[in-house]
Amino acid sequence: MSKCAAPADEDDRVMYFTYPNHRGEVAARRVDGATANLWTGVTAHYPERQELLTAWDLDRCAGRTFALRDVRWGRL
Repeated sequence: MSKCAAPADEDDRVMYFTYPNHRGEVAARRVDGATANLWTGVTAHYPERQELLTAWDLDRCAGRTFALRDVRWGRL
């Protein structure tokens, strides 16, 4: 069950993908596509320059950054 309310037009705005956590465990993720930002750079968690996706995570109710190379698009 989501902690945050999904957008009213969920089918059009929610982006679905799977993503591994720091232990390598893969989980389904849902982010609000209207908040999605693709960029190239580094962060404290991703010290190598790479393509990143920052968006509002609907299940964690927080802004999150994902390494685009680890994103697998589609529903689980």
